[in-house]
Amino acid sequence: MMHDPVRILIVDDEPGIVQSLSIRLRAKGFEVICADNGEAGLALASDESPSLILLDIRMPGMDGFEVLRHLKRLDSTREIPVIALSANAVEKSRTQVLSLGAAHFMEKPFDGANLVAMIESLLAITL
Repeated sequence: MMHDPVRILIVDDEPGIVQSLSIRLRAKGFEVICADNGEAGLALASDESPSLILLDIRMPGMDGFEVLRHLKRLDSTREIPVIALSANAVEKSRTQVLSLGAAHFMEKPFDGANLVAMIESLLAITL
């Protein structure tokens, strides 16, 4: 029986990070969709129903905190696990994203293998 590929949404304004994450995740067999800002990320999350979202916290315009608030308010996206990514690892950021409903917080620069392991363990729980 064929399973649909697991779709992961990356919301990050840094093209290099998006590209490296996309390559790594596609190599693991995931389908990857990307948005380079919060508004586009929210639209894709609603339209595409990804299995998991990788969300950068610091973005121009709508930041990751605001995106996360919206995701958790909407019935269609409330249950999607979110891993928050940020170069600003101040404890307040970590505490705030977790209190807003993120499943995990990962500091940039992150180890790609650790991130993939985190994604796989979260998806094993939620799929």
